[in-house]
Amino acid sequence: MNSGINLARTPFCALLAVIAICCLGACEQEAREVTTASDLAFACYEDGTGSIERFQLEKGRQCFIEALEHDPDFSMAWAQLAIVQRQLGEHEKAQDSITRAYTTRTNASEVESLYIARLHALFQRDSEEADAVWETLRERYPDHPWVLRLRAEFAKADHDFETAHACYDRLLELDPDAVAVHNLKGYLYLSQGEYDEAVQSLQRYAYYTEDDDNPQANPHDSLGEAYLYIGRYDEAIEEFKAALQIDPAFMWSARNLSTALSITGQNRAAVKVLKHIQPLFKERQMMSWWHMTRSEIALRAEDWPGLLELTTADIERLSADDEHERMEYELFARYARTMALLESGNLATARESLLELGAVAQRLHDSKSAGKYQRTQQMLEVHEAMMLSRFSRAEGTPAEGIPRLETAMTTASLSPHELAWPAYELAQAYLEAGQPESSASTAGRILESTPTSPSLNFMAAKAWARAGDRDRALQHLQTFLDVMRNADAGNRQVEEATSLLQRLVPRS
Repeated sequence: MNSGINLARTPFCALLAVIAICCLGACEQEAREVTTASDLAFACYEDGTGSIERFQLEKGRQCFIEALEHDPDFSMAWAQLAIVQRQLGEHEKAQDSITRAYTTRTNASEVESLYIARLHALFQRDSEEADAVWETLRERYPDHPWVLRLRAEFAKADHDFETAHACYDRLLELDPDAVAVHNLKGYLYLSQGEYDEAVQSLQRYAYYTEDDDNPQANPHDSLGEAYLYIGRYDEAIEEFKAALQIDPAFMWSARNLSTALSITGQNRAAVKVLKHIQPLFKERQMMSWWHMTRSEIALRAEDWPGLLELTTADIERLSADDEHERMEYELFARYARTMALLESGNLATARESLLELGAVAQRLHDSKSAGKYQRTQQMLEVHEAMMLSRFSRAEGTPAEGIPRLETAMTTASLSPHELAWPAYELAQAYLEAGQPESSASTAGRILESTPTSPSLNFMAAKAWARAGDRDRALQHLQTFLDVMRNADAGNRQVEEATSLLQRLVPRS
């Protein structure tokens, strides 16, 4: 997200993302290869995969259930049902379905059997078995659409963008009608920081999926995310609203809408949107994402007491949850809680919080699958350096934290929107260390790709004002105030920016 709050995805969350991609993989061309003796079951299965490709989960679930009524031994229908149930928060049912898929896979083809065996291992959290099955699947069926999609996702996670693009291009060669691949390519470009290409891919995806009789929410959501990353906030908000108009239960658009609103200072509206969608997050057992977004809103607003209250409560609440599912939010919550303690002047308690944060990060670092993903490791390193920089600033020695954070950011192959938050911290450290030109330069590196980022524009304005460059300061101030024109009354940053503007342009 453009605010810079984009912590590393944990291995478990990454596996869920891959499962979702596989869910989309069993459509169009792939669906014709599944094994069932019932034409009616096959027709229902096709309807189900088509629904899932449109992210109509409830409809997809019902289609797979109907397919299994016609053919109870339809193993791929059981597998896809398990995926959908998992996404809908029906975890016990999903476990039962993947077990049925696994026990009936002897009736299927070898590629289906391997696909199901790998999925079963993932559901059982047996990463070694999943890896072993994946190697067999990749060796025997290197050009199969399911394999190509998975290869692309793994390559993306490891920052091997060339391989990922090659896999997606091959998918389109095999099936030019596989329009969902344009969506996947769009997100791949976003990971690379190739924002113009991302927008083009996602606009193409929206164009190909446009259907007045059966409109889809996801193309609007995907395009909205691209606009969000590059700072086209008004357009992002409109896309998320369009997605929710089509499907009011499209909870990711609600989450993205709340993010876009809070970035532009509309925090009350952001919280309202989030509260409206809360029951659906709860129903699908994904409340950690909801809590994370709620805390992000408080963080952007620099509401340190509110953020401390939220994150402290959530960490206690998460202690009873499954460790793997909670880890990503716990990592964020401890980052945010430590910052809130620092900003509130509770340095001793903040140090204790930092040790707890380190323990969570170490668990992630030591997990069996964490080492497979270059991006995860780089994000951990950057955020560790960022947190140490914040401690240096709190202790009155801002220059001490600069070298490590600068090095971590320079060596990481992360996209500009992933580096926005660390860049803000580094720019603040330079400013407090009495190096305003370096502060402005640090903010400017990210602003080259995301020129309307409000936080970085405000930082650049303060830095150039300190450096005595009134014109540049005014330019960044104007951008900031334009982006924040709909911000809530009393927004602290807007008030501070207005005060700075009055000092730079005194009234006659």
